[in-house]
Amino acid sequence: MLVFNDSRTIRIFSSAVQCLRIIAYASQQAFVLKCSHSGGVHTKPRLEYKFPDMSPYDWYRFLISENVDIDAVGAQYRPGYLSSEPNNLAQNSVPSLIQVTKTFDRFAALGKRVHITEFELPSRQLPEMKKYGTLNWNETVQAAYVEGFYTLMFSKPTADSIVWWFISSAMPNFDDNNGPRPFERGTSSLTPKASYYTLKNLIMNHWSSRGAEYTDTDGTLKFSGFGGEYLLTVTHDGLTKKANIRVRDGVSMSYRIKFDRAGILGEQAAELSRLRGQAETILQELDRIWKWSDTINERKATEIRRQLDVLIALNHDLQYERVIELGETLIDNPFQMKLSGLLSDFDGFAPIASDPRGDTAATVLPGTDLAFLYAFADFSSLYIGIAVLGDHPNKNLTYTTEIEVHSPRFPHGQTFHAAISRNGAEGSCWEEPWREGGIYFQCTYAIGEILEIRVSLELLKMPETIYLNRFFVWQETSRQVFDEYDGRPVEIPNLRNFNATTTQVEETTTTLTSTTSTKSTQTVAGAFGESWMLYVAAICVLAIVAAAAYRLRNKSWWSRKGR
Repeated sequence: MLVFNDSRTIRIFSSAVQCLRIIAYASQQAFVLKCSHSGGVHTKPRLEYKFPDMSPYDWYRFLISENVDIDAVGAQYRPGYLSSEPNNLAQNSVPSLIQVTKTFDRFAALGKRVHITEFELPSRQLPEMKKYGTLNWNETVQAAYVEGFYTLMFSKPTADSIVWWFISSAMPNFDDNNGPRPFERGTSSLTPKASYYTLKNLIMNHWSSRGAEYTDTDGTLKFSGFGGEYLLTVTHDGLTKKANIRVRDGVSMSYRIKFDRAGILGEQAAELSRLRGQAETILQELDRIWKWSDTINERKATEIRRQLDVLIALNHDLQYERVIELGETLIDNPFQMKLSGLLSDFDGFAPIASDPRGDTAATVLPGTDLAFLYAFADFSSLYIGIAVLGDHPNKNLTYTTEIEVHSPRFPHGQTFHAAISRNGAEGSCWEEPWREGGIYFQCTYAIGEILEIRVSLELLKMPETIYLNRFFVWQETSRQVFDEYDGRPVEIPNLRNFNATTTQVEETTTTLTSTTSTKSTQTVAGAFGESWMLYVAAICVLAIVAAAAYRLRNKSWWSRKGR
């Protein structure tokens, strides 16, 4: 496998002295110190940013001239971008690839690596957008431009990376109207466009090196390929050895791979043991997940049990790698949740909280009467679903869920707010009350029949216990709250604190065992008693018959003796 991304750390300033010198210069160009008075009280001075009268190219050249130790320069490229900000107007243009290569070469001449830190491209033509020459933007034109642009960048020795901006599932952005992603957004699954398959074909079929060759009699093999990481698989005399090597662009390199039979056998045995242990750990965790899922969604639990049985069969067949691959995917998302905004996403789940219907004023906007809330936390994510009366949430309002998490990081509990805001254009989660330097991150979400939001447990510092305190719908501009759940806090089902061996299960097992034992004892005792009575009766009958026969015999003898 060939990996093209360079993971070097970008160093901006090499020393505090250089940093101070640059800031001193920049303060004359880009910053304004403002102070104000309010009610006779002098407020704290604040530093406001003002764009310097320098182009990005001139700014980089200035940094280099001041001997600032930087590794790379960054550039954003969004042809056809819609922006009204004065600093972004240049991105609204649609330059030809000839213009692109000239601009890139100008930056490359600075002698630094170049990173395209933000890239996106329209797939829909809007009236106010510039065309690509005489062509309207559509998915075909987007794919063609992607092929040309990425091929051009790949040909540049100083180009290190390209970041396609805002590729994330079910998280709309303000510029989604012109379709600037290689996917069609709508659900958390996403639908690939032609540009996605174009880029995949370039990377996997044109810019990757793969093949199989034989060494010569000396055990030497030479090949040419793209720079990057390689996985080599060497087979000889029934044994296989794998090795990772790195090849640099434009540099001839040599590696010696030692093929020692005893060593390889030892490595294979150790690897097999490791895979077996990892597979067993995954199966144990999936068994725990299955038992947990049965407590909150029996329908989903049946499907998890079916998949677990398949993995157990694979494990018996020694297909450990397959067990690990499929098992890790199932652990990460055991219920296969897809945020589509549909109530069916929570099919089989029971709401953990309900709000009285019709408890809002008659003049309140439609789609604001909260009905109920679903929530659960698996190994990696907290899923929240909010339903309103009528199944049509008002997208122009803000829906906030307040949760309280407990973990080693927050032993006394910490409140967080998870919200869908900005007229349905943002999902986020943050510490409440907010303080500078606190935890804040964006969340995947969807709006349709219901509102759904997925919160990363890792960013919440892996809480062991999560409580739902309240949820409410409100308007940010007026601060008006339209409806709010004001019931008691509810603990959210959480896989992390689930113990597969519970008191309830043990009691049920004991009761069943006791009932079975009693029934068996009664059955055995009853059968033995009945057979014993019959046996006694038979003996009595035989005794009577024997006595009668003996008496008749004696009578006959005495009769003969008397004669």
